Amino acid sequence: MEEKVTYVVEKDGNMWCAHYEEFENIQESPCAFGETKEIALLAFINNVAEPKINHHITKYGMDGHKWAEAWDQVNVEEKCYCINKRSIRLD
Repeated sequence: MEEKVTYVVEKDGNMWCAHYEEFENIQESPCAFGETKEIALLAFINNVAEPKINHHITKYGMDGHKWAEAWDQVNVEEKCYCINKRSIRLD
């Protein structure tokens, strides 16, 4: 059975702080800050936690052209964040 990890994102002054539920203080516990909840959580995931990251690529046709699109998907608990999205025209 997979162990459930709980992340907490809370306001700390004018920034948001993301950390594990078992948080003591910023000197002793892993944490990350950001101007929004999402940025703080992504910073925490990228620098501290062990996220589930998948890279996706898809090709499709639209408006008479062929396109390719790629992005990274970060899954944290039940939330999904798509980052680094890029689209290019193939024709």
